[in-house]
Amino acid sequence: MAVQEILGYSPAEIIGRHFYDFFLEEECETLKTELLKVIQKREPFIALRNRNVHKDRHVVILETTGFPILGCEGEFLGYQGVDRDVTTRVKAAEALRESEERFRTLVEAMPDLIFVMDEDGRLIEGYGARLDRFYLPPEEFLGKRIAEVMPSEFASQVLPIIEKVVREGVTQTFEYSLDLPGGRRWFSSRISPLPPYAGISRVISIASDITERVLAEERMRAANQELERVLNTMGEGLVLMDSDHRMKQLNKKACELFQYPREEILGKEYTFWVHPDFVDILGKELKKREKGAKSTYEALYRRKDGSEFWARVTAVPIVDEEGNYQGSIGCLSDITEEKKLADEMRRLHEFNEKLIQVANVWINVTDPEGKVTLWNDEAERISGYSRHEVLGNSRIWEWLYPDEEYRERIWQQQQMLAKTGNSRRIDTTIRTKEGKEKVIAWYGTRLLDENEQGTGWMAIGHDVTQRRKDEEQLQAYANTLNEISKEKDRFMATATHELRTPLTVIYGFADLLTKRDDLNAEQRTKIEGIKNQAQRLGMLIANLLDISRIEAGKSALVLEQIDLSTILNKVITELTPRLKRKGQKLNYSQHPAQACADEMAVKQVLMNLLNNAISYTPVGGKITVRTKAIEGRMQVKICDTGIGITPEEQRSIFVEFYRTPQAKQIKPNGNGLGLSIVKRLLEEMHGSIGVRSAGKGQGSSFSVNLPADRAHAVGPVPPFA
Repeated sequence: MAVQEILGYSPAEIIGRHFYDFFLEEECETLKTELLKVIQKREPFIALRNRNVHKDRHVVILETTGFPILGCEGEFLGYQGVDRDVTTRVKAAEALRESEERFRTLVEAMPDLIFVMDEDGRLIEGYGARLDRFYLPPEEFLGKRIAEVMPSEFASQVLPIIEKVVREGVTQTFEYSLDLPGGRRWFSSRISPLPPYAGISRVISIASDITERVLAEERMRAANQELERVLNTMGEGLVLMDSDHRMKQLNKKACELFQYPREEILGKEYTFWVHPDFVDILGKELKKREKGAKSTYEALYRRKDGSEFWARVTAVPIVDEEGNYQGSIGCLSDITEEKKLADEMRRLHEFNEKLIQVANVWINVTDPEGKVTLWNDEAERISGYSRHEVLGNSRIWEWLYPDEEYRERIWQQQQMLAKTGNSRRIDTTIRTKEGKEKVIAWYGTRLLDENEQGTGWMAIGHDVTQRRKDEEQLQAYANTLNEISKEKDRFMATATHELRTPLTVIYGFADLLTKRDDLNAEQRTKIEGIKNQAQRLGMLIANLLDISRIEAGKSALVLEQIDLSTILNKVITELTPRLKRKGQKLNYSQHPAQACADEMAVKQVLMNLLNNAISYTPVGGKITVRTKAIEGRMQVKICDTGIGITPEEQRSIFVEFYRTPQAKQIKPNGNGLGLSIVKRLLEEMHGSIGVRSAGKGQGSSFSVNLPADRAHAVGPVPPFA
């Protein structure tokens, strides 16, 4: 019966046949020759492995053990033997060998270093593509204790951790640095327990090289220190408030403005330092910031000693990657003196000549020949020339503007204003009596008689020398921030590239686990969850890389003449299954539509917009796609009957990581980068994008504009129309 179970033949079908009739055809001659050699020796043989063909044609692997049958006088009569079916065992061994090969190939290609150690810190195994770059070559440290091959301070740090992992069965993570042949490197190690082997407790350590991350963090800290230094040298006060409108940080100038030490004002609500008459006004401005709007206003503040000062505030909101309000940052310029000057100017027409003389602004009047007829106190103070020196004298302009060519340019500007009748600000640089240079902002008015004939000029001047210096300092600060922003972009590009490798390993291990046959339904569900989250993180990294490449000017787009209608047809075809699942109708009438753009970038833009339209349009909704030529541009308009976008949200949807509350409810796993990438790609192609929506539940309309040909794909990007 065992014969029939193994080969499928009954004993009657086998008796009388040669043993090699059942061998695998391609191996028959070889095995037959080997067996004949054994038979001729008339000796026993043990576990001779051979592959046979089952009656139903599948292969059966047997191990044959045989003994010779001898007659009374020693003559050879034949063999008797036993066959054992080892098919399952052999295939299992082959599968295990293949699995081990795949595992070894995978870990050897990993950028991480993998060590297996016993509880005494003896290095049993080592894997990883960078193993040869570690402290010692593998052959010099395998079989040795950590204390024998590594620095003593490292051994004293890691041995207690191994002891705890073995004793408590927990995973421990720690960071350290080593002086390697190529220089100092930083690592992050994760030590986990392994099942005992041959009575020996073991642990596995996965060490990741985090040198680039550590160096990037050091550069970021240095940049932050430099930023703090720059902020504390600013001529304006800078304040940072949290989402509850409490003071979170302020620079040195802000402390000087409020006359409070930093520790006394931190954590205080805005009503603490604002004049009571302006609490409601400031509250309204803060509401604007909470909605994502920039805020510019003037307000009255109180110092610690009770004195007051005016400040012009320019503030912007701070939002997280999901668009949630986190606080605001504001720049305060002390405009107390400026407010006083403005008040004086408003009252100029109400005061007589004597009051004009004491106004806190330079005022002078000249006749048609340029002789001075009025020279007030401020003009004396700023210029250094008394009214007695300049009244009736036209040479004052030679003294103030000793360079003849510069003086002629100013005179020509004045004549042009006289012809046009316009009054606007002109900044000039004067030389005072003491020989100092000052920048004066002039507002000139031509004086006319009752016949509209010119009788001279009245000029009002402001000394903006210090303000000009402050503006130059602020520009230097802006340049510094720009450099820091570039450093951030470089760090983002490096970080996203570094994330891809461990993410690929995670996905690969998860995918490998799904191929196991001993998993239950719950385990498979959890592993699929790991794969889904890894894919989601991979999409986020890809989006971040797209943004980094665009911002770094490495998008490498190729602008050429393309057929938009063909691309639209391809995109719609790919999305048709999604449309059918949601029962949505898409209307598109194909018309010739040419544009000068990058084909892959345009496909990415259209795929993103149509995917959004499908996602945020209810079941049974309608989507319309139209193309239209408009003055050298080709427009693609995508309209839907979806959830709509409020006017406030429309201002933010192209900002990285921003998502509307409705969008988060419908699609919780989005990352808010799609529309930002769309906008950047279009700008790279000299195109633009705009959105229209009547509000919540009223649907949306996105319009993509691209240059129709190469002639329109140059110059500045036109605004969205």
